[in-house]
Amino acid sequence: MATNHTCIDFTDSAGRDFKIIKTKASNIKLVGFNPPEKIRDTTYYGMNASFYDTTSTNKDVQNIAYQDGNPVGSITGGTTNLVGKSIISWNGTSLAHYTNVIYDSSSNVPKTSGSWAQGGVALFLCDTSWKAKYEAQLNSDQVKDLDGGSARAGILINTNTKDVYLIASRILTTAVFDLRRAMMEYAGITDGGSSGYWHGMMVDGGRSTQLRGEDINLYVSVLSREVPQIISLKNKN
Repeated sequence: MATNHTCIDFTDSAGRDFKIIKTKASNIKLVGFNPPEKIRDTTYYGMNASFYDTTSTNKDVQNIAYQDGNPVGSITGGTTNLVGKSIISWNGTSLAHYTNVIYDSSSNVPKTSGSWAQGGVALFLCDTSWKAKYEAQLNSDQVKDLDGGSARAGILINTNTKDVYLIASRILTTAVFDLRRAMMEYAGITDGGSSGYWHGMMVDGGRSTQLRGEDINLYVSVLSREVPQIISLKNKN
């Protein structure tokens, strides 16, 4: 039985199933693949992470993705949030969530050994104005692309306990609203209340959605994608 991560089955109030891997921020390592790979075809445990350009030769990473002070994009990318304006970061001591971060030059992107920073789309847990703030991070085409149902993946954190929850659903009708609601229900928080130490961020989903742990091997069964970057577990045990 693994001691450095926990695999969790969670069903939300709408009966939608999610899989979760819980681990400590200190056990996270961002990894890039060149060429892209499916997690199940590697030795890693973890989850898909950054959005990426599916049309480019190098599958350029479209989010900030930093490990030990360096970008982990396949060949290019990993330095700019082109989809979303949020990061979750670990500086070796503190786990944090920041919004309005676009470039890796931000002082909120840690650049020390043992640190990491993953970009994505903030979900503004407990904020009743979340939808407008969510859409403000995206251009109109991105809002349209992410609207409706799809498999989803995201990162939920507790900055007090320094726990990281990698959460995914392969149900193809899962909306952004559903992912956000599942995060809040799991954390025991509600809209209009205080999010406390809890923060949530969405990462790439759709056919990129994949989550692998000791007791989890989730992926979209039809035409699942190889991905250029993941958020992995340093210690799989």
